[in-house]
Amino acid sequence: MSDGGSLLPDLSGEAGLRTFAHFAMACDWLIAIPACESQPAESAAQAAFEEVDRLERELSRFRPDSDIARINALRSGESTQVGADAVECLALAASVHDETGGAFDVGVGALVGQVPQPPPPPVGMRCLRVAPAARTVMQTQAGVVIDLGAIGKGYAVDRAVEVLRDWKIAAALVHAGQSSVFGFSDDAQLSWRVGVRNPLDQASILGTVELRNESLSASGRRIHGSHIIDPRTRQPALRAIGAWARAGSAAVSDAVSTALMVMDDSEIAAFSARHAAIGCLHALEADGSLRLRELGDWIWSPSHNR
Repeated sequence: MSDGGSLLPDLSGEAGLRTFAHFAMACDWLIAIPACESQPAESAAQAAFEEVDRLERELSRFRPDSDIARINALRSGESTQVGADAVECLALAASVHDETGGAFDVGVGALVGQVPQPPPPPVGMRCLRVAPAARTVMQTQAGVVIDLGAIGKGYAVDRAVEVLRDWKIAAALVHAGQSSVFGFSDDAQLSWRVGVRNPLDQASILGTVELRNESLSASGRRIHGSHIIDPRTRQPALRAIGAWARAGSAAVSDAVSTALMVMDDSEIAAFSARHAAIGCLHALEADGSLRLRELGDWIWSPSHNR
């Protein structure tokens, strides 16, 4: 696994743990299952990874035959039929977009990693018309590029968890690229410990989070560079240095952690007041040190050495 991520699972205390690795969505995946599981752990993990691969084929804008690539190729006024996963992911993205006042927007793909040239490219989910019942998506303005990178990985984590559950796996940790992780267990005594790395010092952790039937996602500027775009200004997000969100869904925590990177203090407070069940940790850098802000249902064990 890469050393550049924000989340580090602590598996040292789990005796006889079985781990399975896979590469997908441009990152390393890990599934950890207690060895006491009587169900076929290896087959269940393989089925979960196959589901992740299938979702990558459908949701990656870099796959020319994917649903998202076909949406991006539409002309103004044209529509295309897509699969249920693309519709569900776009609907969830639209919900987070609305709840964050537009701070989260999967329609800024044309700006990611690019130097904007005049005239500016059209951006924003407002240029899409999604009809869930018909499973169709229309572009109202040509040139909008949809990129699900800030929600698709979390969505795939959720689906991988569903597959493991279908295989009657009672406890497991699904970890994707050290940016989104979901830990579940039917045993009230078992939880999964995940370390939250210090964005200013990758060799240290800020603290640990215990996951049991919930997810944790991270976004950061030092880790991945200024790749997160504020859709409202069309500029790279430079205010926060790191953000974490814990929720009952990895797709939600993935999207929210990204939105936190561009929201100001008042916006974050308002969002947290409306969604107290979502735990948030927000990090700003000031004179080489961190200023941390905890909101909502953020429960963790902070490190005394941070």
